[in-house]
Amino acid sequence: MDTLNSTTQVASEHKTRGRVKKFLFRSASSIVVIAILAQVTYTYSGSNQWEKLGERNGVTVYSMKSPGSNFKKFKAIWRVHTTLSKFVMFARYEDDPTIGYDMKDIEIQSDKLIWSTWKQEFPSPLKKREFVVKNEFSQDPRTKELLFTVTADPDKIPPNDCCIRLQTMTNSWRLTPLKNGETEIEWFVDMDLGGFLPYFVQNAEQPDGMFYFASKVQSYLDQEKYKNARVDWVEEAQP
Repeated sequence: MDTLNSTTQVASEHKTRGRVKKFLFRSASSIVVIAILAQVTYTYSGSNQWEKLGERNGVTVYSMKSPGSNFKKFKAIWRVHTTLSKFVMFARYEDDPTIGYDMKDIEIQSDKLIWSTWKQEFPSPLKKREFVVKNEFSQDPRTKELLFTVTADPDKIPPNDCCIRLQTMTNSWRLTPLKNGETEIEWFVDMDLGGFLPYFVQNAEQPDGMFYFASKVQSYLDQEKYKNARVDWVEEAQP
């Protein structure tokens, strides 16, 4: 009798474990399916319209989610007191290590078309990033508006094992002189930092980085080394 009871108990336990395994498997499968559906829904969502995220210290930041992309685009708009020549010199030669290090030109085709590279540290355990980009300057002769675009060109130089090289970046700075002597800056960011940095982390952190850096630009432009900056091809707006 004891043997029969024991056998029955073992069989019951096997059935219970079997039910638990099936339940866990079904639950895990459901979670995976839900996650996939959520990801697909997010990827193909988006209004393709700029949405205001906030304003700090005169800097307003916007984001845009486009259907088919996980990465949001961002732009910051604010005003500074500067000449356009000062900005061009800042864009070309600023060597603050908090922006990047090991900066150098790869090819200079003209004063308005330059390929350059630099590296940027990332918090551990993330690997540092390497930027290889094409820098282009242009100016509207009528409005004096200045456009500076920075586009990833990862195959311009051989690969470097030191870092993760950005493959996707189309950033720009548009400077519009205003009647009151100020200059409005529109800084546009569209990039993928690559590596194992999840898109949702980049989307969450990018606005704070833009608020922070935009608020520092005036102090860069006010540096003594840019005081008498003059770029031959730049036409300054008249007061």
